[in-house]
Amino acid sequence: MEECKLALSIPGKSLRLDMPRADAEFWFSTLASVLLEQKEIKEPKDQSLDSAPQETEVEKVTRHKSVIGIKESRAPLDNQEAYKGFLRIRCEVCGDIRGFCSKKPIRQSWCSCGECTPLIDLNAIYANCSVCGHTWKYMTNNVEPMDEITCLECGAPITLERDKHGNYQTIDREA
Repeated sequence: MEECKLALSIPGKSLRLDMPRADAEFWFSTLASVLLEQKEIKEPKDQSLDSAPQETEVEKVTRHKSVIGIKESRAPLDNQEAYKGFLRIRCEVCGDIRGFCSKKPIRQSWCSCGECTPLIDLNAIYANCSVCGHTWKYMTNNVEPMDEITCLECGAPITLERDKHGNYQTIDREA
């Protein structure tokens, strides 16, 4: 029987369940219909834009101040390079790291905290698993001197060190 993952998340909270496909389809349909009915019943009140205070540019920059040292070069989204494949992106606001694979080129990444991180001048991660021998290449905006990822094939930890060019290389572990 095919296993499926059912995930439900909001900023700061998430729930992921493994279950048989039939159960996952039932719960997905049930939750979706209940949520859509609730949306129709409890539409948010229309708030006038005139009543909301306008943010100044300084307030916008302060509100999105990074909790880590992200690169300061900000390019307009139109001229910005798009990335696809394995990405490991640190949120500029909350600092959480999210690893994922994008099949289509993207220019920004959304975090579970609700904030968007533009993908600018990403560095490469070259990870070699010493247990199963698989190699992985990611792109990242991380600036920490060391990092650790999990091998997607066998689950073994892979320790990485940042080089002088900003790319990450595997640190060989002694057996």
